[in-house]
Formats: sequence, C-alpha cells, structure tokens
Amino acid sequence: LTAPTTSTVDQLATLVAALRQELQQPPQLPSESLPQPACPPAPIDPPVTASARPRTLTPLKVLAVDDDQAILDTLTVMLSGWGIAPILLNDPLQVWEQLEQESPDLLILDLDMPGLNGLEICRLLRHHDTWNGLPVLFLTAHREPAIVLQIYDAGADDYVAKPFTEPEIITRIFNRIERHRLLQTWRKPPHGQNK
Repeated sequence: LTAPTTSTVDQLATLVAALRQELQQPPQLPSESLPQPACPPAPIDPPVTASARPRTLTPLKVLAVDDDQAILDTLTVMLSGWGIAPILLNDPLQVWEQLEQESPDLLILDLDMPGLNGLEICRLLRHHDTWNGLPVLFLTAHREPAIVLQIYDAGADDYVAKPFTEPEIITRIFNRIERHRLLQTWRKPPHGQNK
C-alpha cells in the first residue's frame, strides 16, 4: 500500500465536510410552493434528542434480523424515535427477499439464529454483486475476542454487544451510514468526468 497523497487527503476532507453539512441541512422544498415571509424567522433550537440526527428527504431504512422478538421490539422503539424506518425480520432465511423488496441503508444481524446464522449471511452478502457494500452491524451477547474476530472476518462493519443502549446503537448506525455514503460519493467521478 502506498501512502495517500496530500491532494487525496484534501479531497477526502472536503467530501467529509460537505457530507456532514448536507446531512445537517433540513430537506429543501421548491421555493415557489412556499409563501415568502416578510422577515426571516427567528432561529429555533432543535430538540435535544434530535440535535445529532441527520435530516434526509426519505427516511433511512434499517433491516434488523434477529430471532429474539424482544430485541426487534426494542429496536423498533429506538429507531423509530430517530426517524429511521425499521424493517424487522425474525426469519434469517427471508433476508434476501427483504433486501430486494426494501433496499435498506444498513443491515443489523444477530450472530446466533436458527437456519442461517449472522456470520453466514454476512459472508454471502459480501460476495453478492448488489449488496457487498451494504453496511452490516452485528448485535450479539458474545464478547469473546475470538467471536468478535469472526464477526469482523466475515465482513461486518461494526459490532455492538447486548445489552445495548439507545445512544450507542443510534450513533453506530448513523456513523456507518454516513461512512457508506461518503465512500459512495468519493468513488463517483466528478460531474462531467469519466474514470
């Protein structure tokens, strides 16, 4: 591997700054459909719980696959409160069908599930032409270093130990999605240029 050039580092820093700014902007509606105020409105502080929430035109979708209904119920409450549309699946054998139907922004996997475990799903995903770049976050009660290493070796982007807290899971989800979008932007050639 060669060290990145200064221009590559500068480009990446510019992209990170632009993506962060874009994620913090409220959705824009066509100006002709909105009445124009006589004077600009006073700034309003956002609610504390939403201050770090990126605003997008369409809700983020997270596919969560876990055979434990209590975990899926907990994720529903946590994700919905942050404007994330949870797609819940308790049968890992249906994951491919749900990926095609829902096209999620991130996949949450449990490690131990009947029929097809999270490691197998992750490995298959990483070799799939369409889904190999999808961010994958594992939720598991396992904390042993050998198991955590297997999770990352399978191609996982992140790992959260059960029991988990809302700030931890939400932060990890937004960080993974932001990183994925940044990488997609970085890999695209600038408008009007071909690779």
